[in-house]
Amino acid sequence: MKRGEELKPLSWDHHHGLVFAFRLKRGIQKGATNGVMADYVLHAWNGTLQHHFEKEEEFLVEPLKKYAENGKELITRLKKEHAFFHKLIETIGQRGKNLPSLIQDFAVALEAHIRFEERDLFPAVEKSIPPKLLQKIGHSLHELHQTGDMCWTPEFWT
Repeated sequence: MKRGEELKPLSWDHHHGLVFAFRLKRGIQKGATNGVMADYVLHAWNGTLQHHFEKEEEFLVEPLKKYAENGKELITRLKKEHAFFHKLIETIGQRGKNLPSLIQDFAVALEAHIRFEERDLFPAVEKSIPPKLLQKIGHSLHELHQTGDMCWTPEFWT
C-alpha cells in the first residue's frame, strides 16, 4: 500500500516491526533459548517499539478524534492494543514459566497490530486529517524519527 510522505517514518518502523515479529516466530520454531529471545524483545521494546507507540499516541490520537468519522473506534483499539503490549512486556520481563507462549503472543499480536495500523488507522489519518495539519504532523514525525536498532547477537532466528 502506498503511504503518504507524512506517515512514512511510522511505516518504516512497521517494516522493522514485521521483521522483528518474524524473527521471534522463527526463533520459537527453531527452539531458541527463551532468555535470549526475551532479552531481544526487551531490547526492541526499549530501543524502538515503546517510542514508536508514544509517537502514534502523541501525534495521531487528537487529530483522529477531531476529524475522523470512526476516530473514536480507531483510537480505542489503538490504545487497547498499546496497553496490551505494555502489560505483555512487563510479564516477559519477569521471565516466568510461560515465556515461550508470551513471546509467541507478542510476535503474533505485533504483526496483527501493524496490519491494523497500516490497513485501517493510517488510511483514516490520511483521509480525514486536513492536509496542512497532516503536513505539520509529518514534519514532526520525520524530525523525531530514528532508525531502531533491531540487530541482535546471537541471531537465534537463523
